[in-house]
Amino acid sequence: MMSRKMGNPDLPYSALESSLSLLPLSDRRTLFDLITLHKILNGNVNAPELNDSIVINNPVYRTRNSIPFYPSFARSNYIQNSPMIRFQRTANILSSEINVFTITINQIKNHFLSKLEPSTPLH
Repeated sequence: MMSRKMGNPDLPYSALESSLSLLPLSDRRTLFDLITLHKILNGNVNAPELNDSIVINNPVYRTRNSIPFYPSFARSNYIQNSPMIRFQRTANILSSEINVFTITINQIKNHFLSKLEPSTPLH
């Protein structure tokens, strides 16, 4: 619909994203997952049941595997993609780049915005 409003209905989605300086949808979802998890961990969201569903990994021995969260086991893909499990899984995947315990929301946003390439003009 946006490509039609811009005057070129056959414009590919990736070109539309770059012309509007948008992150790809997968990166936007990851960004908002991390921001939401950060807000829950720092008490910006008043929901004790959400805090209770987060399991922080506290290893007894120092190992190379240093994932910060231990999401609950999911028996189906539906449960695997539930928000709380997805938030923790995303934070584990990006734990080498982003520490959700010490970083600010603006730093999380800047990390993802640095992935944007300078937009090129459309012809």
